[in-house]
Amino acid sequence: MPFEIAYRPLLAAKIEHDYFRDLGNKEFESLPLDLQNRQRSKYQLSDYISILPTSETAALLQRHRCRIHPSSDQLLILASTTEENGKHRPERPLPDQATLYFTVHLRSTAFLSQANVPEIGQGQGLFFSNRFEHDSSSRLHLTQPLAVFDAAASYQAGDLVLDSANAPTQLFEAKTKLTPAANPDAAAWLRLPAPPYQNGASYKTGDRILRAGRCYEAKSDGQHPVPPDNAWTELYTPTLNEGVSAADRVNFRPSQFTVSLASAPTSTFATATLKHQSNAVAWEKSFFNPHGEALQTLAIDASGLAPDFYTLEVKLGDGSTLPGHPLSFFLLPASLATAPFALIEIQNRAAGSSHALVDAQGHLQSPTFYIRFRKRHAYWRYLFHGDTSDYPPSDTGPLVQEDPQDATRFVTTEPLPLTTAPFSLGSFDDSSITLPAPAAQVIREADRVVSQTFIHV
Repeated sequence: MPFEIAYRPLLAAKIEHDYFRDLGNKEFESLPLDLQNRQRSKYQLSDYISILPTSETAALLQRHRCRIHPSSDQLLILASTTEENGKHRPERPLPDQATLYFTVHLRSTAFLSQANVPEIGQGQGLFFSNRFEHDSSSRLHLTQPLAVFDAAASYQAGDLVLDSANAPTQLFEAKTKLTPAANPDAAAWLRLPAPPYQNGASYKTGDRILRAGRCYEAKSDGQHPVPPDNAWTELYTPTLNEGVSAADRVNFRPSQFTVSLASAPTSTFATATLKHQSNAVAWEKSFFNPHGEALQTLAIDASGLAPDFYTLEVKLGDGSTLPGHPLSFFLLPASLATAPFALIEIQNRAAGSSHALVDAQGHLQSPTFYIRFRKRHAYWRYLFHGDTSDYPPSDTGPLVQEDPQDATRFVTTEPLPLTTAPFSLGSFDDSSITLPAPAAQVIREADRVVSQTFIHV
């Protein structure tokens, strides 16, 4: 049977960056095709982040005649294949249990201001994987499903939650730091990509609403009937259950690390137990000082263990557990000594899964996975050079004075989106000052996220 060898896509991981994709307050999906193409052309992924295979993955790809193909917005892996009757089979298939790992590193810290990224502490990072088999709106996601609003939970500014896990109708983003509350009320949460339709409400031309899973735009000012109706332009069906969120943040640990006993300064004996997520003990060791002196640190050696989720528990000599434990973390591949900004894991899933690389006959499925970084929202603050109390503005427009004792600081009443084409805020002080869009540099204050702009008056 005739065949030929050629390189074909084994997999692709698309990185979507809404700061560049969206046009002001208009989501990418609602734009005409020509504008979508223009927005796509505005950025190169490599300007902001780099994606590199671990040394183990690079060697595995080379052995199996796979190569990384440069791309502006995705990680693209090609495999050498043979073609048979229009289908493609890898020339050297990956082992059934093979797992590929790629580290994501920031090339520009501006990315943290442009994208709605959860706060990442020391030893933490983002973990993206097809092991979760997260499918939504016919797309395969490497991010985990977004969390459902929890009345008992506290939230940070920018946190994303859904109103329902199975059939979400609304995506919420926390405006500020929030304590537990019964419901995600409008005063505390942004409703994305638009608020729900309200019967009897007055709308302005261009206002957007959600109704029965569809996004609509008002054609004129006034009160409008329930859409669909001629008063509304039907735009698109938003994808709600996708995007990087706090659910993707994990603790990372290298193969060898230490645990401080500073919170147990008198302990002379401790036992460290490392358990796999299956609850099987993977490693255990007891520590003591033969001279009777208190232990300072414990050296944890997970060399030889496969990258995966583990839990570390430290028991002290008196039977108590070391504060901060049990600690759950993802054990990094052996070649990584420090936590990356993010780690991408692609497992060679079993045939039959939409996340599998090949089908049951060994032919390429060439799945495309998605990682979507939603745009950041921030309060837009304007700092006027010169005390405006000497010349009080006759009209503050869309701003309010932030502090009655400080006449130079004005801020928006709501967090607004940061994109490459922000919508105009209009004028300030009876049209004498046009308010510019803020630069995408944000300050995370105690309870909210702010973007500042200085203006000379």
